Amino acid sequence: MDNSQDQFQTLLANLAPRVNNALSRQNSVPPIALLLLENDEVETVLYVAGEDEGLADEMNNLQRLLIEKADDKSAVAACLSYPDYEREEVVALLENSENTCAECRIPVVMDETLQLDLAKMAVGDGMVFVFGDGGP
Repeated sequence: MDNSQDQFQTLLANLAPRVNNALSRQNSVPPIALLLLENDEVETVLYVAGEDEGLADEMNNLQRLLIEKADDKSAVAACLSYPDYEREEVVALLENSENTCAECRIPVVMDETLQLDLAKMAVGDGMVFVFGDGGP
């Protein structure tokens, strides 16, 4: 899979159920990192935050892990997402190995449970955070 749009759609299709599952269980969302590998598999990168760790520290540590894993696994694209509780949305940062980047802001809505509304997703320019010099 070498088309940026296809890569990003695959990552978002894998992100949405993970976020929706978290929302249905605890009404909150942890930062989530995903890697799309050369063989089209999607791997979740986990980081267990300390009790006193803020979102910024948690994101920096998760980003470091994502960079390491992307190198080890020959990844072609990555997603790093985090909750924006003020705006009631999840932000998904997307990047591929050619440094095509996007930032997706996905509203969280109440249906029977809280869930992402992908139809109302806003897409804007992103930044390099895994495959270039944009690391922490």
